[in-house]
Amino acid sequence: MTQGLDQLESRQLLSSGFQVVASPTITAGSTLNAVSAVSPTDVWAVGDQGSGPTTLAENFNGTSWSAVATPNPAGATFAALNGVSGLSSNAVWAIGNSSSGPLVEFFNGTSWSVQTTPTISGGGGTLNAVTAISPTDVWAVGNTGTGEERGQPKPASSDSGVVLNGAIVPPTVATTTAAVMGTVESPSSTPGTNKNGLTS
Repeated sequence: MTQGLDQLESRQLLSSGFQVVASPTITAGSTLNAVSAVSPTDVWAVGDQGSGPTTLAENFNGTSWSAVATPNPAGATFAALNGVSGLSSNAVWAIGNSSSGPLVEFFNGTSWSVQTTPTISGGGGTLNAVTAISPTDVWAVGNTGTGEERGQPKPASSDSGVVLNGAIVPPTVATTTAAVMGTVESPSSTPGTNKNGLTS
């Protein structure tokens, strides 16, 4: 669920319908862009916060939501998380973009860390969706260039983005190609959502 409000709002579906679940107070102007449930007691939501903005992650333990610290790439003037996919409590991937280009972060059960990503030809680049099939098979897709995306300064033309014909996967896993843009779907994957609220 995306909320462009000072106070983020989460909703939980019960047999009687949706109910509002309190979320932590976050910097004004914060947004949640995507959510992925590992289990009923381990749910992740990611987005961005502040006017910079900087990355944002929250975790639901079955009872309440709490903010979890996420790093930003060194030297980045802005960073945002657009998608998240979790396999287990110690294997969660979040993707997005920063002033440095595509952004991938990994949660190992204790903390989040920025992962190395391939250099994109032409610079810039944004990752919009991710799905984790296994610990060694994770797909992320988006666009290259500096097309208008959440957190990025608006360019002279917002139509400069093109399809990213590549997948960014965890370290030690070879990069392959995929002529895909938008939501990634896999019958065997753990459901997640992208920044547009589409299920992957």
